[in-house]
Amino acid sequence: MKGTITDDLALDYLKNSFTSEDIDEFQNISAKYGFSLFAHEHKPQFINGPEIWFPQIAVILSHEVMQSIVCGLATNALYDWLKVLLLSIQIKLKANLKNRPFYHVSNGEMKETTPSVHIVIEQNHIDLPVDMDQEKFEYCIDKAMETMKQLNECKKTYCIWDENTKTFKTFSYEESLRMNFSQKESSEK
Repeated sequence: MKGTITDDLALDYLKNSFTSEDIDEFQNISAKYGFSLFAHEHKPQFINGPEIWFPQIAVILSHEVMQSIVCGLATNALYDWLKVLLLSIQIKLKANLKNRPFYHVSNGEMKETTPSVHIVIEQNHIDLPVDMDQEKFEYCIDKAMETMKQLNECKKTYCIWDENTKTFKTFSYEESLRMNFSQKESSEK
């Protein structure tokens, strides 16, 4: 399906993450709630920078959808749609990981990894970890919806789930860069 200016959401995903039947299901879920979804598959790529800046799977909200959330005009149907869609994406990803694992290359080593799903709102990224049970993932989605309302669409931010506090920690672009380098330094020691 070709993307249009009127699509409410774009799903950008790493090749082989989903089957064509999965994508049809995501589009049917969207249509059921009165929204449209554009799906785009991208090839694996080597990145030189913090992984958080390059999501393997991104759910990109249109400007109109983002504005309705930030301005408090979003309907329950919008929240229900996003929640059902994100849960469906998590279920399909977890099922597909058994046959098609994701890999991460660091310090010359290739390791199997679990992807996360980024909700992208303008310059903001909310990083939803996929490797949790459905109940926790639902809770995480609810917290993501709360976080969305507080985002500043003009400043680039990254929201990362903190399992200890059960909240999203928000980092600026610069803070995420510093965090990535400190994690890299500590892993090299």
